[in-house]
Amino acid sequence: MEFAYPEPWSISGEIAARAGDLGVLGHLEQLRDEGYANIPSVYDAEFCRELREAVVDATARESGGYFDLKPSDGRSAYHLLGANDLFAQALLSPVLQVVAEYLCGGDFLLSQLSASVRYEGAAPMALHIDSQWIPPTPYNPMFTACLALDELSEEAGATRVIPGSHKLMRNPGLNEAAACEKGVAMSGSVGSMSIWTGYAWHANFARSIPGERALLHMTFCRLGYRPVEDYSDLGDDFLSRWPPVMATMLGRNSWLGLAGRNGGRCEMEHYTRMWAAARR
Repeated sequence: MEFAYPEPWSISGEIAARAGDLGVLGHLEQLRDEGYANIPSVYDAEFCRELREAVVDATARESGGYFDLKPSDGRSAYHLLGANDLFAQALLSPVLQVVAEYLCGGDFLLSQLSASVRYEGAAPMALHIDSQWIPPTPYNPMFTACLALDELSEEAGATRVIPGSHKLMRNPGLNEAAACEKGVAMSGSVGSMSIWTGYAWHANFARSIPGERALLHMTFCRLGYRPVEDYSDLGDDFLSRWPPVMATMLGRNSWLGLAGRNGGRCEMEHYTRMWAAARR
């Protein structure tokens, strides 16, 4: 069995074929070259309408802090898998799955599933990268995909990203952040997906128009990294209702964390398959 790693950011023939069938190969190339991509019409309107209601309900119930913003700017909810079947369904999009395998390799892990609502007048966030705790590596370590549940534009408070910044593999310095006030607005209609890689410099624009905007944030990481959220409480009853990839995304098919004292025997059930998956 061949275990050589692919070149960083290379698109394998198998992934290229799947992405081509889904019409998103160009978006993978943009993620490689610029560190971000907007993919339109990933989810249908009715699903997004129902999901928006679930996001609004979850954030109203939890009233979580929206990163470093004031409570008057917005609210959030975290650890959403298992709270509503719609959140699980969002993870199973074929487009999201092929993006995740390209950016994080085989057996990619769900790191975090959260939601946010931003209000009129909400201030912008500071420019940053998401992979704060991961040392620089030429292999992308993680990424975030945001599903638009309202129309996104610069005025609506869309994410802003600095194209090509992911190649630096570090946070922006204070002077660099101040010089990158504009960036590119990740605009999109309901059902579109905004994606940025782990080292891409990004923030968002202030929301200057009336009303609220809701997003579902889906973050993934490579098999060898530690996810942000712990879903060990979701057992066989939950997993039995979803395709096998759900268990894989939660690390249930990984050898990592399973090794231990076992009468002198090493449990190898998942080892060879996991080793191969990590090199895709």
